Amino acid sequence: MYSIRTPAKLNTFLNVNAKRSDGLHNISTHLQLIDIYDELSFSPAKFNTLVCGYPELNKDNIVIKSIEYFNQKYGANHNFNVALKKNIPFGAGLGGGSSNAASTIIALNKLLNLNLSNEKLSKIAKEIGADCPFFMFGKNALGSGIGDKLQEVSSIGDNILI
Repeated sequence: MYSIRTPAKLNTFLNVNAKRSDGLHNISTHLQLIDIYDELSFSPAKFNTLVCGYPELNKDNIVIKSIEYFNQKYGANHNFNVALKKNIPFGAGLGGGSSNAASTIIALNKLLNLNLSNEKLSKIAKEIGADCPFFMFGKNALGSGIGDKLQEVSSIGDNILI
């Protein structure tokens, strides 16, 4: 079994800019990692399953989609039982799903011994979701583009009440 903690994030500001030809918007934002985490545990299985205390998260979950994407991209058929301990409130804008997906990419790279570079992993993350590259980056950042162009910045010193 392999376990990983997946952090939440807070946008301290978010400017939505011009709409792109792909339907997404360019943004400028400050992304701050915060001390709230989900936990994912992966164990080999005959087919992909997600065990979570929230039935609404089990259907079309981004964690399972990330595993299926990896299998398709690398011509593999690796399946996992994934236990998700949900601490990041879903639908709160704290990036829980994107963080879970990015952490799944990290876990699969390790579990499948792919040894993909951070740059390659970030490209995969961008294909799965717009916030995923930030969680692959793993540092507080100023973000632009669709949130995939990241520049490291220091942590804010203020306490944050969520």
